[in-house]
Amino acid sequence: MKLEDLEAAARVEREQHLVVFLPFLRLKTACAVAGVEFVPLRDADDKVPEVLKTAREAIDKILSGYIDRHGKPLQNCVVATIPERG
Repeated sequence: MKLEDLEAAARVEREQHLVVFLPFLRLKTACAVAGVEFVPLRDADDKVPEVLKTAREAIDKILSGYIDRHGKPLQNCVVATIPERG
């Protein structure tokens, strides 16, 4: 690992921002567990929830690297968020 990579990781850690997405988990609606909200990128009506609208494009780009067992690209995932932190 390069020094620049370590410095970048340290900056991210200090900023306390973390995105966790679960590409193979499926939920029709959001649910909360222990202060963490699990939100589907696209709901049952294929709409993106307000909390994820600004991240949709980036998440779609990340998802483009995943395929299902039939070789088709994933179009949906679940994103874990902490409501107070975004």
